[in-house]
Amino acid sequence: MTSPQKAIPGGARPAITEHPATDIDQLASLWAELLAHHVHSAPHLGDLGEVRSAAESWTIRRGEYLAWLEDPLARILTASVDDRIVGYAFVRIVPAAGSWKLGEQVGVLETLVVAGEARGRGLGRQLLEAAEAHCHEHGVTTLRISVIEGNDAQGFYHRRGAVGFTRTLLLPVPGIAAAPIAHDAETDTVLDRLLSHAELALREGAFGRADALFTHVLGARREVGTTESLQYLAVLHDHALVAYGQGRWADGEARMRRVLEGREELAGPMAAETVGAMARLAEAIGEQGRWEEAESVAREAVRRAETGLTAGHEEALAAQLGLSWVLVRTGAKEAEEILWPLQTAMAQSLGRRHRTAMSARHLMVQLLRDQRRYTEALDIAEELATTRAQSLGPEHAHTLRAQADRAVLLHRVGRTEEAAALARETQATSTLVTELLGTDQHHDQKIRSALLEITTSS
Repeated sequence: MTSPQKAIPGGARPAITEHPATDIDQLASLWAELLAHHVHSAPHLGDLGEVRSAAESWTIRRGEYLAWLEDPLARILTASVDDRIVGYAFVRIVPAAGSWKLGEQVGVLETLVVAGEARGRGLGRQLLEAAEAHCHEHGVTTLRISVIEGNDAQGFYHRRGAVGFTRTLLLPVPGIAAAPIAHDAETDTVLDRLLSHAELALREGAFGRADALFTHVLGARREVGTTESLQYLAVLHDHALVAYGQGRWADGEARMRRVLEGREELAGPMAAETVGAMARLAEAIGEQGRWEEAESVAREAVRRAETGLTAGHEEALAAQLGLSWVLVRTGAKEAEEILWPLQTAMAQSLGRRHRTAMSARHLMVQLLRDQRRYTEALDIAEELATTRAQSLGPEHAHTLRAQADRAVLLHRVGRTEEAAALARETQATSTLVTELLGTDQHHDQKIRSALLEITTSS
């Protein structure tokens, strides 16, 4: 596709169309232009921190877009002139929370950008109208829009009828960045206590709280110069898993790559913790749509495990699971022949309640469902939902995901009333937990997406 920086014929009629996720990188140059506009509009933010490069900023935003697009109600809408994309909008639909009754759901306009040389031709208005039409089609009456302070786009939205709602402020915390943290026994005790709270929040699925705690612990460790250690890398590993839980795959990948590189140097390429980091890195890569790379990384993790670990070692089994996940997601024929014996081996070696063993059974449910073997999948899903509720609690995100799988399978085997009741209960619990924990709604979106076929037909 030619660059949107060339001049646009004045008489060409723009086309507003839905843009496929597979072509998302065609939007990178427009995102870079929007970033430059934000930097120009808000120079005061430079006092808070350095601006990311356009490439780094796009990598993060791209990951967010792909995560949001897993929800079938999310849309990329593009404006094209002579087959050249000169603007786009990203809109999604989320549960409505807060003190005002705005309906069950609200729209969120995550991005709207028009190339500089194409402005003044009504393309921004047309993209906004397309986003509004998408919301209207799904019964949404309010569109939520965030605008960088100083951006003249505020006037554009006000002219369309937008009103002020909340205002986000960034408050520098005095002294924190400049004051070094003393490295003594008391400090270590405090950080160990905070780390315990962070690990507990991760286990409970309270990813927002876990993120804040891990960020603080890692920052303190950096202040006292204790980053070149396996202990620090273990904390960074868990912080990467927090990003996974939030659907921030690009951030998670960056953290897990640092963990892998550090462990290769400190523990060796064949060490169990190194193999485990490599297997989990494959997941973040795959979730961003780079499946060939994900499979290559997963197979290398398996090769290292077979070379350096015993067959029943937890990280060797995790490496096999990572490869199985890639194969299931890409529809490879060999997925089932690897996964069936693997889940049995995990149950025997680790126990049925071990998190990796439960993940294997969750993957088997997905495989059987994709093959339309719904009765077999339902048998595993019902046992898994019960086990996760007993191990993690009924409100944990993974338990709710298991219940959503179970509801979908009940629906597909014809037990529609049970499916509808379970779907309503699961969705209501997920929404409540999301509001209470203040998460970014990644798991709630996954659950709503999974239950869509039930909730739209009941």
